[in-house]
Parts: sequence; C-alpha cells; structure tokens
Amino acid sequence: MKNKGTHRLILLTIIVLSFIYFILGVLYGEPHTADSTEYTYQAHNISQHYTSYCDAYQKPLNPSYYTLRPPGYSVFIAIVNFISQHIRFLLFIQTLLCIISLYIAYQLTQASEKINSKVWLLFLVLFPSQFILHQMVMSEALMQVVLITSIYCILQFILQKKIKYWAYANCLLSITLLIKPVLIYFWLPMFIFSAIIYWKLLPDWKVIAWSSLLGITALGWSTRNYYHTGYFHFSSIKSFYLLTCPVYALIQNEKGIIAADSVRYTLQAQAAQLHDFKTSDAYLLNQCYAIINTYKKQFMIYQIKGMINFFIDPGRTDMMHFIPMNDQQQEGFIHLYKTKGIEGIFNYFKNINPIVFILLFLTTIASIVLTILFLLWILYGDMHWLFRLFILLIVGYFAAMSGITAYARFRMPIFPLLLMGTTTIYNLRKKTKTNLYRLFSL
Repeated sequence: MKNKGTHRLILLTIIVLSFIYFILGVLYGEPHTADSTEYTYQAHNISQHYTSYCDAYQKPLNPSYYTLRPPGYSVFIAIVNFISQHIRFLLFIQTLLCIISLYIAYQLTQASEKINSKVWLLFLVLFPSQFILHQMVMSEALMQVVLITSIYCILQFILQKKIKYWAYANCLLSITLLIKPVLIYFWLPMFIFSAIIYWKLLPDWKVIAWSSLLGITALGWSTRNYYHTGYFHFSSIKSFYLLTCPVYALIQNEKGIIAADSVRYTLQAQAAQLHDFKTSDAYLLNQCYAIINTYKKQFMIYQIKGMINFFIDPGRTDMMHFIPMNDQQQEGFIHLYKTKGIEGIFNYFKNINPIVFILLFLTTIASIVLTILFLLWILYGDMHWLFRLFILLIVGYFAAMSGITAYARFRMPIFPLLLMGTTTIYNLRKKTKTNLYRLFSL
C-alpha cells in the first residue's frame, strides 16, 4: 500500500510540475524557435501535399528542404492539428508527453533498485529545461517519450528474455531516428550491443536481426531522399549543422567571431554558386571536414569541453523563455569573462536577475552532483550490467554527438536516464550501514 501511495504521489507531483510550466508558457513563454517554422511548414505539406518539404510549397522548390528534417515530429504535429490547430493545444499534448516520459522514467528507475523518491523529485525540479522544452515547438518532446519507452522495453527484455520486447525497443529506436537524426550513427553501437546480448544473454538469431532495423531505417530514408534529390544522404541538416555549430564555434574560439562569420558566409556563398544540390552539399561537408582537420588538436579539446558541458549546462537560454523580465543578462558568465575579463564578470552580476542567478547556480550544482551519481550507478548499480551498459552507450553517444556546442537542450531527451543515479544514494547508505555494522561487530 505504501508503494502504491508513493507512486501516486510521484505521478501527482509530475502532473503538477508539468502543468505549472504549461501555465507559465501560456502567460510568458515563446513557443517558437528557429526550427519551429520548418516543422510547421513540413506538417502542413505532409497533410496537404503528402510530402515532407520543410518550406513554403512554391516553385522553384529547394531540394535541401526535402531532406532537412525527418518527418516524425511533423507527422505528430499534423495529427494534433487534425483535432485543433491552436498552438496551445499542441503544447498541451506535449505536456501530457512530458508526464508520460517522467512516469516511465520513474518506473524504470525503481524497477530493480530502491529509490528515494524525494531525492528523485529534487533533481527533477532542479532541471527546468525538462519542462520548458515541452512548451516549445521542438522535436525533443516527442523524441524523449519514444526513446524512454524503447529503453523501458530493453529493460523488460533483459529481465524477461522475451524477444518481443527487443523487437518493440528496436522499432521505437527507429521511430526516434525519424523524429530527429541524432541517432543516425547509433546503428553501430546497437549492433555491438546486440552481439553482446547474443553472447551473454540470449543466443537467438532474432536478436541480431532486430538490431539491424535502425540501420535499415536509415538506408530506407536515405533512398527516399535520393529519389527526390539525386543525392544519397539521410538529412541535409548535417552540412548546415557542421558549418553553423562545431566549425563556427571552433573558428570563433581560435580567431574570433568576425573570422567565424566570414568563413560561414563565404562557404555558404560559394556553395550556392555550384550547379546542383549534391555538389553544393558535398562541398560544404568537405570544407567543414578540412577545417576540423586543420585544427584537430583544438577540436578534440573543445569536443571534450563540450561533452562536459553537455552534463552540467544549467539551461540559461531555456529559462529566458519563461522568466518574465525585460532586462535579462543575454550573455553567459563564461563568454563575458573570456571577452571582457573582470569587467565582464561585474557586468554579468549587475545585469542578471537575482532569481535567474539563483536558479542557474542551483541547477549547475545539481547537474554536477547528478552526473557523479550517474557514473557511480553505472559502475556499482544493482541493475543488470547489460542494462547499465546500454544506458552508458546511449548517454555517451548523445554527449559525443552534441560535441562542441553541447548544452542543456541536447541533454533533455536523455535526462530521465541520468536520474538513475539517484539510486546511488540509497545504495551508498545501505553499504555504509552494512560496513559500520560489520566494523562494530568485530
């Protein structure tokens, strides 16, 4: 009875927190981002023209917009719009997805280990981006619930050794790829993991067969893109992302923002002059790789820093969408310190809202502590070692893919998995009590 009461309390708390942010979003939030327009156009074109084109459907059509975004999130928007086209209704549905994701995550965490519910909720509260990003037109909301559900299926497969759960998990991971292309290279870790499963858990050929579904999905969508553009690739966002995020950040850190802007606009102008989309996109990719190769050592250093930032960034830009004020500090502490030194630090504390500063400070500390607890859980947790290995693979993959420009928004889809670390506190307390008992029993 106590366990049922705890579950109800957790669910109620998750519902209350989710709808507090929903109300804040209605009152103060800005639901649109730079990506929202593309998703909106794509949803409209899917329902009206039966194509995943990501811009206004007017000739001449730009081939890159056929492949810019996988269709998963826009199909979701189109389905929701069939009921109501009001933006707040979409965000209401995403609020429900937030509740489902977190409750599955809680069930996942306490499935085989004891958990301190208060500690779990504390770390949840101290990551506002989890709730904020569900109040924006962004694919992360849908991606999180599908990803968490797939991982729940993997846990059930490991515990019960029923192949149907492995099939469900791989189907859901393939859907995740069609929501956001971040999992495009995860087919390789997935195949390696399936080989370990075959060797250590269940020697069934279906384990290997189902693990190939992610790669087959990537090949299938790339073939579709080849049909529309004459260029075999999964998404045209790859070249845009490389140029505007890691390469831009690399040059900015090495030579300054003026040089970074110059390289970006020069390469984009040169690519635009080439005669077809395939040649243009390939040119951008090659130029980006050449720049990275030129600064290999620096790139690796910034990559490692980015992966660390992936785990500890407090989500300042996300908070700015929800805290109503006109005089917010628009630039981060580290950026101001690098560019203006002591004067920048003084300006930071002079301009930032005290509420924002306290939230950022607490969230940063909580993120650092949770990351440490998560790593301890990976090493010493009571859950099956195969499950902990998979969690390490998926979290490490997201951190590596986020790279130089990693921040809280990239962490949000896998954040519920980090909450596994909260069980470490219970285990440490249990082991400490056991060791003390043994000590005084001597």
